[in-house]
Amino acid sequence: MSMSAGNALLWSIEAGPASPASYLFGTMHSASPASQQFVPRVEPYILGCSAFYGETDIGQLLETSLPAPPLEWKGLKSLLAPPSYAKARHFLEKWQGLDLDALQYLPPLFIPALIHEKYLSRSGGDPLDIRLWHLAKRAGLETGGVESLERQLEIYQKIPFRIQLLQVKAQMKSLSASFRQLKRLEEAYAHEDLTHLYKLSRRQLNGMRRLMIDQRNREMTAFIKNILVKGGPPVFFALGAAHLPGSKGILRMLKAAGFALRPVSLM
Repeated sequence: MSMSAGNALLWSIEAGPASPASYLFGTMHSASPASQQFVPRVEPYILGCSAFYGETDIGQLLETSLPAPPLEWKGLKSLLAPPSYAKARHFLEKWQGLDLDALQYLPPLFIPALIHEKYLSRSGGDPLDIRLWHLAKRAGLETGGVESLERQLEIYQKIPFRIQLLQVKAQMKSLSASFRQLKRLEEAYAHEDLTHLYKLSRRQLNGMRRLMIDQRNREMTAFIKNILVKGGPPVFFALGAAHLPGSKGILRMLKAAGFALRPVSLM
C-alpha cells in the first residue's frame, strides 16, 4: 500500500533532528472490526510514549452527562411530519433496537450522533478511541485531552439552531442512506484512506464543517505544537481521523510549522 498523505492513519512527528518521535493517530469512534484491527497495531507505539492525549479527556467524557437541549427545542415530533417520524421510529426499532420516543427530547444534534454510535458499535465492545485510552491508562501513561469538554460544548452551542434542525431533519428522513454513508466511512477507515474519509466527513457535516472541523483543527494543532516544542519524552495523540487530512488539516498545519512528519505503516 502506498504510504501517501491520503493513505496513513499513524504519523511520526519530530520537532527537530535531536527530538524523539511522537505520534499522531487518526481514530474512529467505532467498535467495528474495521477499526478494532488497529488496536494491536498501534499498541507498541502507545507503550513507547509517556503520555496519551485523546480528542478530549475520555475519562472525564465517560463521567459527563449530556448537555441540556436548547430552550426552543420541542422534540423530534415537532420537527418531523407524523408519517416521517413513524417511518424513522419503525426503522430504528427494527434494525437498531432503538426506541426513538426515548431519544426525541435530547439535544437535536445528539440524536443522530447516538444513532450513529449505536450503528458503529453494533459488533459490541468499546469504540476504538475509548479502547486506546483504556490501554494507555492500564500502562500507566499520563492521559488527557487535546480539547476540553467545556470547549467542545461551547462549539456545539455556537452552531445556529436553524442549522441543527436542518441537519437532524435531513438525517432522520433518510436513515438508510445515512447508514450507507457510515458503512462507506468504515470501509475508507479500514483501508487507511484519509482522503476519502475526509471527503465523506465533509459531506456529512455540510454547513457545520468550518466550525466542527476547520476551526477545531487550528486549535488542536496549537495544542500539539505547545506540547512538542517543550521537548521531553514522546507523546501519543489520538484524534478523529477526519481532522488529519486536507488543506486545513492538522497534518498540513504541523508541517507548515516546521515539524517533520512521516507516515508509519500499520500493515
